[in-house]
Amino acid sequence: WNRDVLGFAWGILVGAFCGNFLLPLGAALRGPRPERLQFRFAPDFRAPGVQTFFRNALPIMIGVSFPVVDQIILILFKEQLGDGLLTQLDRGNRVMVAPLAMLAQAASVAAFPYLAGDSATRKWSSFAEFLRNGLRRLLFIALPASTLLILLSQPIVIAIFRHGNYSAMDAQSSAVAFAFYCIGMFAWAGQQLVARGLYALQDTITPTVIGTVITFGFYVPICYIAAHSRAPVLGLALATSLGACAHFCGVFIALEKKLKQRKYDVNLGSERVLGTLLRTFVACLAMAIVGLVAKNAGDALLRSYFGATVLASAFWIQTLRIALIAPFAIWAFVWAARRIHIPEYDWLVSKISRRRA
Repeated sequence: WNRDVLGFAWGILVGAFCGNFLLPLGAALRGPRPERLQFRFAPDFRAPGVQTFFRNALPIMIGVSFPVVDQIILILFKEQLGDGLLTQLDRGNRVMVAPLAMLAQAASVAAFPYLAGDSATRKWSSFAEFLRNGLRRLLFIALPASTLLILLSQPIVIAIFRHGNYSAMDAQSSAVAFAFYCIGMFAWAGQQLVARGLYALQDTITPTVIGTVITFGFYVPICYIAAHSRAPVLGLALATSLGACAHFCGVFIALEKKLKQRKYDVNLGSERVLGTLLRTFVACLAMAIVGLVAKNAGDALLRSYFGATVLASAFWIQTLRIALIAPFAIWAFVWAARRIHIPEYDWLVSKISRRRA
C-alpha cells in the first residue's frame, strides 16, 4: 500500500468490511446447525412490520438532521475560510466527537431498548421517569466532562496533532475550535437521548422537522455571520455549539408536550432536569475557576524551568500539563457538588462504590 490518503481509506474500508461483516458472518455459520444463520430473500412490503419500518425510517432518510449535516454545512464557507481553517475546525470537532461518542452514544443506545419496551407495554409513567433520570444523570456527567476538556484543550490538541507540518499556530487554532465545540457537548449528549425518546414513541417526523428548521433557520445564518467575522474558527465552533443547544431544547420541548397529550398523560419533569442542569453548572463554574488557576500556575512553572516555547512542543510536557490541571479541577467539582447537594453526585458515588466492592 502507498502511504497516502487513498491507501488509508482503503484500509478503513477493508477493516470495516472484515470486522463488521465477515467476522460476525463466520461466527454465525460456525454455530450449532439448528442455530446457524439462515436467510431467504422474500420481500413482503405489505407486512405490517415492514410498513412500520419504512414509515419511521423515511423521515430520517430524506430530512435534514442537524447532528448529521452540521460539519457538512461548514464546507459551504470554504471560500471565506480556505483549506487551512477548515482543517483546524475539522480536527477540533473530531477530538470533541471521540469523548462524546463514548459518553452519550453509549448511554443513549443502551437506553433505547428500555424506552421502546415501556412504550410497547404503554407504561408511560415508567417511560417518563426512566428518560428524566437518565437525562439528569447524563447531563451531570457531560457538563463537568466538557468543562474539563475545555481546560485541557491546549495540551490535548497539541499532544495529538503537533507533529510534522502542523505548526504551533495551527495547533493553537484547533485547540480554540475544540474548546468552543465542547461548550455544546452537553447538548449533543442530551439530544441523543431525548431524540430516542421520540423514536421509542415511533415519532421520527418531529425531530427531523426540528432539525431541518434549526439547520436552515438558525444554524446557517449564524455560520454566515461567523465565517465573515474576524475570528471565523472561534465563531463557527461556537455557532455549532449554539445550534446543538437549540436542537436539544427544541426536541426536549417537543417530547415534553407530546407526553402531556391525553394518550400519554405524563409529565417529563422539565423543572427537575433544569434544576440538575443549573446546580451542575454552578459546580462546573467552581471547577473552571480552580482549573484556570492551576493551568496558569502550572504553565508559569514550566516556562520558568524549560523556557517560553516549551508549551508548544513535547508530548511529555503536554502530559505533565494535564497532570497539573486535571486533579485540581476534578477536586473542585467534587467539592462543589457535595456542598450544593446534587442528587446525581450521590448516585454516581454509589455506582462507583458498588463496582469497587
